[in-house]
Amino acid sequence: MMTNQNSKNARISWWMYLLNGALLIILGIWMLKMPGDSFNTMARIVGIIVLFSGLLELGLSIYFRKAIPEWGSSIFAGVVNLLLGAFLIANPKAILLILTLIISFFLVVRGVLLIRESMQLRSEDNNKWKWILGLGILLVLLAIIITWHPQIVGLTLMIWMAISFISLGIFRISLAFKIADKP
Repeated sequence: MMTNQNSKNARISWWMYLLNGALLIILGIWMLKMPGDSFNTMARIVGIIVLFSGLLELGLSIYFRKAIPEWGSSIFAGVVNLLLGAFLIANPKAILLILTLIISFFLVVRGVLLIRESMQLRSEDNNKWKWILGLGILLVLLAIIITWHPQIVGLTLMIWMAISFISLGIFRISLAFKIADKP
């Protein structure tokens, strides 16, 4: 429940919601106009976060080495995070490759399972086996296309993130006006 003081503070800071919404919309539009650049930027930000996480883990494991019996494994994990973060900062396309491989693997597994299920339905004289076979083959073909053209994954990811940011920005702006109109 919002108290009077919280309500008053929200009314006073309505412009922050407005500014936040405008920035989110601008970010979303930029992502739609420059999907390749925005993907590289996002990948570098992930790399920075992983790098910072590695530094933090290294520092904490060294600081608490007397209290943590397996502090060596924490140091190892910190070093791995440092290396992975540095790699992602230097090679932002690596995230695209990893995502592509994960999605392709998932699609191939699901496609093969559907093909297998269609063969089972065919042996049971079920008329739906052709549709399921077609869907299974389609999934395997999509996996092949995605593997050969990983930029499809990056572009799709950036488009959906841009639409999400624009939607959130619109929500924040409408919220700002609702807060500003309250007595």
